[in-house]
Amino acid sequence: MTDARATVWRWRPAFQADFAARMAWCVKPARGANHPPVAVLNGDKGVGVTELKARPGEKVRLTAAGSSDPDGDPLSFRWFVYPEAGTYDRDVQLSDAAAETTVLTLPADAAEKTVHVVLEVTDSGEPALTRYRRVVIRVGR
Repeated sequence: MTDARATVWRWRPAFQADFAARMAWCVKPARGANHPPVAVLNGDKGVGVTELKARPGEKVRLTAAGSSDPDGDPLSFRWFVYPEAGTYDRDVQLSDAAAETTVLTLPADAAEKTVHVVLEVTDSGEPALTRYRRVVIRVGR
C-alpha cells in the first residue's frame, strides 16, 4: 500500500486489542485478564530486532519455536515480508507463512539489499493479543 495511513492500518487490530486488554487489567484480577504472548525469534527471547547475514539465492530458516503465552493460550503464527522497511523492492517468497517455522528464499538479484521479515505471534485469549518481532536480513554478494 502506498497510502500514508496504511502504515497504521496494518497494525490497528493488534493495538486496539492491546488497549482493550490494558483496560481489563484495571478491573479484573490478574488471572481473569489476558496477557500478551512472548515471541521468540530464532531462539532470541528479547524484544529487539534480529539481524542476519545471507547471500543471494540462500534459503534462510526462521523459527518462532519457544514462543509462549503466560496464560497458556494456544498461539498462531504469521510471517510476512515488510517491503516498506527494506531496500529490496520485489517479491520475496516464504515457504509457510502461517507456521511456527518458515523458510525465506532470497532472490538472486537481492545482493547488497536488506529484506525485513516480521513475525506475528497471536494468542487465542479474549481479546486476542499479538506481539511482533522483526528480522533484518542483510544480503551480501
